[in-house]
Amino acid sequence: MRHIRFITCHPSKIGMFHKDNPFVVFLYFVLFASILIGTLAIRNYNTNYFSNEDIDYVITTIEKNEVVNCEYKDYKITGAKASIKNAPIEIRVLNEDKIDNGGLIINLKESSAELYYNYIKISNVEYKNMDSGCSFTFKEVKNNTNNYNFRYFMNYLFINSNTGYASNVFLNNVLTAFMYYLIFGIVAVFIYSYFTNPYIVVNKRAKLVIYDSLIYFFVMTFTVIINVSFLQYVALFLPIVYCNFTFTHIIRVRK
Repeated sequence: MRHIRFITCHPSKIGMFHKDNPFVVFLYFVLFASILIGTLAIRNYNTNYFSNEDIDYVITTIEKNEVVNCEYKDYKITGAKASIKNAPIEIRVLNEDKIDNGGLIINLKESSAELYYNYIKISNVEYKNMDSGCSFTFKEVKNNTNNYNFRYFMNYLFINSNTGYASNVFLNNVLTAFMYYLIFGIVAVFIYSYFTNPYIVVNKRAKLVIYDSLIYFFVMTFTVIINVSFLQYVALFLPIVYCNFTFTHIIRVRK
């Protein structure tokens, strides 16, 4: 507990840990990193990424395009192939061409639908698994019955794609967090520590730098919990601030 208290609240005292076993340092890194990853997972996998506004956007996109001459009936889509691009969404109907665009792609095949996000397939939903045998024509998605059935169809598709989309967002958030950690928490702090106190041997300096950098994970976890995005900028620069406190309170460590 003393380690956690000093790492988060008393950076001037972190220097007393310069004799820690590297494995202990690694365990604290794993602890703080795991808490952030776990918090991101809870946040991302409990978020609904698709809403009625997204369905409205799809309906508007289809309505404005006259080439969608297709029908959905008896769990199948029939008609001529079509492709509609209206950033950030592309809607493909019976189109087997290669997926070569980023963003969100709704690929409506004959008996199933695929959703892609940034070239990655996030779901594959078969129409036969729907509870309702609804039907609609794409050209008349604004009409009452067609509109209701199409909304049911898209809502089912989005609900079954939410987990895959969340996985994509989660992976992106984790990779981004660790990229910034390496740049601001490790590289920048390690370089800055030499300007602050050049009289510390490399192996001990590395351990103290890692301890100083863990405040990044602590603040980022707090940022995710309370959902206040500007705190992530605080998390980027706090490791340097902590480094300054740590290394200015150390006279010399050579052994």
